[in-house]
Amino acid sequence: MSIVEDLPDLSHWKHVKEFSLNDAALLLAGIDPLDFDMRAINRKATERWKLAIGMLRAIKSSIRQGSLAVQVAITVDWNGNSMECSPTSYENELDDNLTIVTRAALIGWIEREKIDFARPPSKSLTPKQYNPVSESELKQIVNTHHRSRGIDLIEIVDREFYSSYDPENKDTAPKKEEVINYLNQKHGASKNLASAVDVVMRPDDVKSKGRPRKNNGEF
Repeated sequence: MSIVEDLPDLSHWKHVKEFSLNDAALLLAGIDPLDFDMRAINRKATERWKLAIGMLRAIKSSIRQGSLAVQVAITVDWNGNSMECSPTSYENELDDNLTIVTRAALIGWIEREKIDFARPPSKSLTPKQYNPVSESELKQIVNTHHRSRGIDLIEIVDREFYSSYDPENKDTAPKKEEVINYLNQKHGASKNLASAVDVVMRPDDVKSKGRPRKNNGEF
């Protein structure tokens, strides 16, 4: 694809359904037709002037070959009179400003012919760095100014399963099934809510291993 680093903002054209041949060629070259006129375009106006002219010629030749349909084909005679003509005829020169092609036809043509039109570089997605919440921050999160079912269950799990958790000994962490079943059976939490609480409370490096829950009462 023709990657253009400084592609202008062309979003104001995204709802336009019909284009003149000149407008279509300029847009495919990554040039705003509101900024440049095809008839006056030259190497001083934009470095992509050759691409624009090449696109126009590709469009017109594809129309004559019947591979790109037009909404209306217009030609202008020597007296300046415009009239409809056959788009595939070589007898009349298509007028670049009056001949109309639809957005749908252009898109179909681009896909079929694999047209190398101007486009911005693809944005690479950089994964966000994960920063674990510190213990002090966790206390601030749990110690909110309001109460909720989820916060209550988090405090239950913290007391019942993690009060004696040793980060150096991963076997001291509870098993996922134990936490979910306990919250579901003893506190009426749904499986989805219990699972969410377990995910929030479970240390990142702990999977399924863990110690049995200590039985010292309920919330």
